[in-house]
Amino acid sequence: MKNIRGLTQQAGFTLVELMISLTVGLLISGAVASIYVGNRQTYNQQDALARMQENGRFAMQIIARDVQGAGYRGCAPIGAAIVNPPGGFAANFAQALVGNNADAAAWTPALNAAVSALVPAPMVGTDSDVITVRGVQPGSARTSAAPTSTTVVNVDNLSGLVVNDYAQLAVCNTVPSSTYFQIAAAGGVTLTASTAIIPMTAPIGSEIRKMQTTTYYIAQPAGAATPSLYRQQGVSAPEEIVENVAGMQVLYGVDLDIGLNNATGDKVIDRYDTAAAVNDVILANVATAGAPCAGCTGWDRVRSVKINILVVSASNNVAETASAYTADGFNYAANRRLKQVFTTVVSLRNRTL
Repeated sequence: MKNIRGLTQQAGFTLVELMISLTVGLLISGAVASIYVGNRQTYNQQDALARMQENGRFAMQIIARDVQGAGYRGCAPIGAAIVNPPGGFAANFAQALVGNNADAAAWTPALNAAVSALVPAPMVGTDSDVITVRGVQPGSARTSAAPTSTTVVNVDNLSGLVVNDYAQLAVCNTVPSSTYFQIAAAGGVTLTASTAIIPMTAPIGSEIRKMQTTTYYIAQPAGAATPSLYRQQGVSAPEEIVENVAGMQVLYGVDLDIGLNNATGDKVIDRYDTAAAVNDVILANVATAGAPCAGCTGWDRVRSVKINILVVSASNNVAETASAYTADGFNYAANRRLKQVFTTVVSLRNRTL
């Protein structure tokens, strides 16, 4: 500060000082921006990963529950009499499960027309296996009297059983059998079958359980950037249950002894096969004493199911670099989505007890 002609004047910053101040300010602002961007990217990745894990766990829980209950036959073992109602694919309860192995343009075995006609339809591609299971659902009753008609059965209650449901009537006597029928009427303490199929030999106290066919597959929702996992039950419309599921691969644990030296098998998984390999097996009738395996196929050998699903993030700008996923049987194209595979092995309880 200088005193000129008696006046006090204050000098400003020099150009060098201003440049230094601006440079320091820019460095600080850049550091703050970099920290913000980094934290934002980390948050986006953690949020996407949490959503993926939630989707993966939920999908596995839903699928596993249905697979575990597949093939319920009451007290009738494999090879015992199965009586199916008319109704095609949704009513084929003699086949506990069936899968379709996807390749680039189709499935092996070919999709049933009831599945290929679904809207949205199963997505074509190597990552789009299909699995259908048939088993018990909530809803049961017991017979309160021996049947006097092949269409009407008296029950102790109507717990969860309604019109159009499929039900299983298990006969547990010296000749165990399972009879499946569709409920045409339900009222009071009686169930009426849509066809004359009720066995007159069913004793009092025979179990009646609700049965359902459920198909899981991958499809592309309209307007969505990524596929989803869909579920179709009975003859109802498919429902989207988990979004951002890019693929599903299914392998089947088979007991090779079923239908060979021991018709009932040793309940040990010998290997895991694709649906195509399982479907190629045709088992001849086996005259093993007390345990014939009449008409068994490769699907009757399945004791467990290994399910892999590929879940991706909803956003395509989460990962720092684009990458493909070509492990675990998947062939997912390169992008900047996060990717994670979830795997579970589910035992078919009704075939291992």
